[in-house]
Amino acid sequence: MPSTTANTLSPGEIGEHLRSFIDPARILTRPIDRVAFASDASLYRLVPRAVVQPISTEEVRQIFQYSREKRVPLTFRCGGTSLSAHPTPEDRCAP
Repeated sequence: MPSTTANTLSPGEIGEHLRSFIDPARILTRPIDRVAFASDASLYRLVPRAVVQPISTEEVRQIFQYSREKRVPLTFRCGGTSLSAHPTPEDRCAP
């Protein structure tokens, strides 16, 4: 596994890596886009470093692989209507 850790990758770097297998139009790294995905219907707010909108099972598989290799936390989000902060990201990875 590479020595790169989640704490050293900026939103721009994550976006650049993901562009090798995801259409750039579906990778959101601008601050305004990331803030829009920072919360659900609860009071909690954690701004993700990137938002990816996959359209296939293969893209999801590749995102999981990237997340594991680069130790970038991965959080799923659907409608953003949860009242208990389920889709808010945490900036940690399990070893």
